[in-house]
Amino acid sequence: DRPASVWVMPNRQGQAYTVSGWESGWQKFKRQHSIDWRWKDVRAKALTDVSRERGRDAAQALAAHASGTTTEVYIRARDRVIVQPVK
Repeated sequence: DRPASVWVMPNRQGQAYTVSGWESGWQKFKRQHSIDWRWKDVRAKALTDVSRERGRDAAQALAAHASGTTTEVYIRARDRVIVQPVK
């Protein structure tokens, strides 16, 4: 069977979104669902998770940052110590 579209997230015609088409659809979706979220948040979350699991150097390599200081900017505000509640 042939897939309906070769694109993971096609537009209504089964084609790739234009930049402006994607952006206008994304803004509409955020308004409808009261979402305050940006694509860079996904990058920061991914780098934070990699830093926790494999260390900051691995996160820096994934991000292709020349400086570890740049990577720290992404992960610093999101790195939290997870604690267990007192029973």
